[in-house]
Amino acid sequence: MTLGALFLTSLVIGFSGAVTPGPLFLACVTRTARNGFRGGSLVTVGHALLELGAVLALTLGVGVLLSRPEVPAGISLVGGLVLVWMGYGTARSAVRGNISLPTGEHTGAGGKDQQAGPARGDRRWDPRESGADVVTGMAATVSGPYWMVWWATVGLSYMTLAAPLGAAGTGAFYLGHISADFVWYSAVAAAVAGGRRLLTTRGYRILVGACGFGLAGLGALFATRGLVALAALV
Repeated sequence: MTLGALFLTSLVIGFSGAVTPGPLFLACVTRTARNGFRGGSLVTVGHALLELGAVLALTLGVGVLLSRPEVPAGISLVGGLVLVWMGYGTARSAVRGNISLPTGEHTGAGGKDQQAGPARGDRRWDPRESGADVVTGMAATVSGPYWMVWWATVGLSYMTLAAPLGAAGTGAFYLGHISADFVWYSAVAAAVAGGRRLLTTRGYRILVGACGFGLAGLGALFATRGLVALAALV
């Protein structure tokens, strides 16, 4: 298989997974609603970093370790708990009114008393939030029930195909795979970031709060699955 074919087939398979709704999709929507397009983009960066770690791990020969049932179960438990923590923090901030539409991004109806601006306590995007965006992307990735299975099967198979081409082959596979994620989730983030311009501050807080509770609920589900799987192995 040539480098071009490896890249394109990896891109197509990547899209088939990216467009399927799951924890990463909800994480992207949640962090975009909170921090704008940059927040959603950083969620994808966190996902891409974890995917890079998976590629490096498979290159070093840890594919057998991924097939052990306790490994994905433990990772699902930890990742789910992180999602609960992130989702709860987001929802709590929305309920307490600690988040508002960023200055200058509000164009919704409601009069001067609901327009964005310093007088309403609105804040600009906080660079300190970037770490939370990246971590949320990582947690959403590992907590999913199929991510580990995919890399232990499909991912490992592609790594085998890329092996004869050396580092270039591995790079083509990885770039094709994450390109699909960046294209799709950038579109999702752009849609959410554009849509929130039509919201009032109250509507914005309701949206962020709902996403936060949804993320926490999904995290609780994955954490429970991981815990049950671990208990079954004891």
